[in-house]
Amino acid sequence: MHKSHTVTVLMYHLVFPEKYRRAVIDAEVDEDLKDTCLEIEKR
Repeated sequence: MHKSHTVTVLMYHLVFPEKYRRAVIDAEVDEDLKDTCLEIEKR
């Protein structure tokens, strides 16, 4: 984003801690995350 005297870069850092290292990101969650990221990208 460029303004008159500044330039702004907005980045996202996602952290997914998993208790006891069990799998929590299945195919459905994976698809939802991908869709959400693509929607953020469009903005």
